[in-house]
Amino acid sequence: MKKILLILVFLPLVMSAQENSIVVGVNYAPVFSNYQFNNPAIDNYGWLTQYEYKSKYNYSAGLSVEYQKKFLLGGGVAYTTKGYVLDYNFVVIDPNDPALPQKATVEAGYLDVLGIVGYPVKISRNVLIIPNLNIIYSMLINNKITTLSGDNKKFIYHEGDGILIKQDLKTNLFSTGVGVAARINLFNRVSLGLGPSLYYAFNKVSDKAIKKNKLFYGVKLGLYFKISKNED
Repeated sequence: MKKILLILVFLPLVMSAQENSIVVGVNYAPVFSNYQFNNPAIDNYGWLTQYEYKSKYNYSAGLSVEYQKKFLLGGGVAYTTKGYVLDYNFVVIDPNDPALPQKATVEAGYLDVLGIVGYPVKISRNVLIIPNLNIIYSMLINNKITTLSGDNKKFIYHEGDGILIKQDLKTNLFSTGVGVAARINLFNRVSLGLGPSLYYAFNKVSDKAIKKNKLFYGVKLGLYFKISKNED
């Protein structure tokens, strides 16, 4: 019982950061999604097109502002891509027609606005561990579909330009995530951050292309700068 009481008394003192500060961060993360595509998909706009979807590399880059004391409260903005690739197979008309697209790369860029709540755990003088929760609203701000024809010519379109490539991209997305970040003090008021995050998506990027994309994850790397600091 005495050991339990000692733990309850001293653990918050050991685990909480002993200063309050405002921190500005610049970060980047590769983003990996568990897209389950509608394979094979049939386009019935008179072309009887069959195509297969594949995943592509995506990323997120942004800025954040945090207030840290016993808890971390913050917000941020980021540019995040949520793209994929599809291979066409025309089952009625000549599939070898050089004018027909053979492959298309769909690029969808979203502006993320996020809220952050965390609990800084001071491991040592120069190391913080921060379990955190994120709430994210994403708005589609640009999109591009690059097709490769049978004669290796590239054509660039945007959502809605043609019936063969229209993807019905969602303009608004909502997600939430949890993560654990390590902050390592490099010098003065600059620290390096690194940590994984797991996210849950409440809606799909494209109802046409994607059967399910509930989970996605990333590993965030960033530099963080303390712009104010008050010792307790």
